[in-house]
Amino acid sequence: MRNMTILLAVTLSVPQLASAQLRCNDDEKITACFSRLDKAAHQAEDDEDKKDRPNEITKSVQAKPTGVDIFGDNASSSTKDLLSLLSAAAKSVAQDDKQQELTITSNLPPFLPGMLVQLQGVAHQPQLYSPLKNALTGAGEVTRQESRLNDFSDVSAVLSLSPVNAAIGRYFSQNADEFAALHQVILDATDPALDKRRFAILQKIQFAGFLDPPAREQPELRAMIESYQQDHAAALAQRVDRFQTDKLALFADMVANQPQLIVTGAYRFKSAVAGPNETSAQAAYEYSYYSLNRYRSRIRKCLDNACRLQEFKRYASDSESAIRAGDRLAASVQETWISAYSFALPSDSVSLRQARARRLTASLTYGRSLGNKDGQQTGKLDLKAQYDNYTDDPLQKDRGTITLTYTRKITDAFSLPLGLVYANHGEFIGDVQHRFGVHFGLTYKLFGQNGS
Repeated sequence: MRNMTILLAVTLSVPQLASAQLRCNDDEKITACFSRLDKAAHQAEDDEDKKDRPNEITKSVQAKPTGVDIFGDNASSSTKDLLSLLSAAAKSVAQDDKQQELTITSNLPPFLPGMLVQLQGVAHQPQLYSPLKNALTGAGEVTRQESRLNDFSDVSAVLSLSPVNAAIGRYFSQNADEFAALHQVILDATDPALDKRRFAILQKIQFAGFLDPPAREQPELRAMIESYQQDHAAALAQRVDRFQTDKLALFADMVANQPQLIVTGAYRFKSAVAGPNETSAQAAYEYSYYSLNRYRSRIRKCLDNACRLQEFKRYASDSESAIRAGDRLAASVQETWISAYSFALPSDSVSLRQARARRLTASLTYGRSLGNKDGQQTGKLDLKAQYDNYTDDPLQKDRGTITLTYTRKITDAFSLPLGLVYANHGEFIGDVQHRFGVHFGLTYKLFGQNGS
């Protein structure tokens, strides 16, 4: 029954075989029948061989939410994508009821071997610097100073580097040869007996001088031809089916679960009423247990690709749900240097001066992909704990925050993040002691979503 189902599927999917119906016509000569069916069968085989499986896997990897979010984006922790050579994405995020961010991301051509480069521009919705706001006492002075804010009063430039090789990074090209070797095992999986049967048919036709054999031999030869072509079609269908049964499509998920290191440098410029400028450096590392590296640890004793494919299927079958979910941990450390700040407003007796300060931020994030019953990804869930330590800033307090973010995937290019944030107290002295906030926004890939 299974072979009949596969045969039906491949017959319907291949026009040459569908039209031929894998049988000789009643008024057709034996030699013409064999030539027609043999040509159609080999055309179908060639068409399958030409399918760009690596490109299919590349697109699958590209659609996955890989990477670690970096400076200027608190809405999520695992949605940045450093895969395509040329791409751009825009993200608008509401940090709370008063502040939003717009992020433009572009992945640049690599100018360093084995290194991906990402450039971001972040426009933060400008706000009046909190210590300055608290210092203003004149009637209407807060409103006057807020009117000085514009779209460029609080912007950031961010440069990120991510190393890529076979062991780290989520870039399919680094693993293309490994996938091709596994796929080739399927392509080479032919039954030698089929070739012998085809050779026997050719011998009989050649013995007759490529003319129709005697009438008494035609029923037997016709049956041989039709039986051979049907078995050949079934074998091709099984080869097509093996791409699914051997779980090779999960290769994309394993690449997307590879460890990833991102090093980031950023500069945040603020106008005088928005606060001091900031310079930061960050290192972020993300790890998932169910990655391509774990599969590699299982094939160390394999001596050929057939063994490797068998082990791949066993690993993928045993851990399919976990591989698709891609449970991962991301840890990051960021050092921020806050410039000296001064603001004077004699008319309101304001003279605000602050020395240089330093902030150390550490975070730990757990992320998990969510999917439907068909294994297609529908969204992501991220839980992030972050602690900010201010070593020499008397106006700011050390504080911890916990962020829960759900990112709903609408299409491959469009997603909707929604987050809930809890902080043990406000950022500045005098702020409320405990605070809940809600994040919402959207992410849209402008172009490059099918990059390699």
